[in-house]
Amino acid sequence: MSGEHTHDNLVSMTTWQGVVERIEHLSRRIIALENRTNPTPAPEPELPTDVFVRTYPDSGNDKDRDKYEYQQAHDHGLQFVPAPFKPGRGAVQVLLRANDVREPATDGFRAEFTGEPRWGEGDEVTYAIAIFIPDDWNQGNNSTWNDRIIFQFTDQGSPMFSLHMRDQFVLRRKDPDGRFSYHASVNIVADRWYNFTFHVKWTRNGDGFFKTYLDGNFVNEYRGRTLAVRSTTYAKWGIYGQPTKLYYGEVRWAKGARVPELTTDW
Repeated sequence: MSGEHTHDNLVSMTTWQGVVERIEHLSRRIIALENRTNPTPAPEPELPTDVFVRTYPDSGNDKDRDKYEYQQAHDHGLQFVPAPFKPGRGAVQVLLRANDVREPATDGFRAEFTGEPRWGEGDEVTYAIAIFIPDDWNQGNNSTWNDRIIFQFTDQGSPMFSLHMRDQFVLRRKDPDGRFSYHASVNIVADRWYNFTFHVKWTRNGDGFFKTYLDGNFVNEYRGRTLAVRSTTYAKWGIYGQPTKLYYGEVRWAKGARVPELTTDW
């Protein structure tokens, strides 16, 4: 009898151990699934203190707009939302609709941020931007010119350098005589993040340059005069032109040649 009793205890202990191991296994699978579905974002690398980083909250609260740069937009044009496919991060949804009237501050079809500082003769700077293009980026048509500027360095009238959305991303340059030339183009694939970086030397002489990178990879370089009409410039980002929807996740800038450290990792 004692032998049978001992055998029963061993069976019970073995069964219980198996149940415990099974529960632990299922717990690990559930935790792994949760981490895969809602991963914790990796910590951002620390940047030097002279690097300016503009991120956006995921609050969805329109009152947060008052904390940010000068805005030229209708109330719905710039909204803070969770960043697409980036758990735990925020973005600004940029929206210009087909039935939107001209924005009253500038009398233009736009939804843009204006960022300081201004740059002038001899300044060498690097800008980096993270942009998400959704499937419904094309929001129809309005009565203005048939183009979309999503990032620009301003000048008198048309910008000196500007990133455009057509069926491709296109980089446009304005010559001092007002003519335009095009220096890079990249096909647009929806539902993905694009990370553009621009390394620029601003000058009215012939020793300037404008270098473009995509996802950290060199795309194109222009050399020559980079200040067309005005002697200073500054950046604007969002949408100007035809109705469009897109998201900005981050904007960075700093003086100097800073492409590797400023290129965003979205």
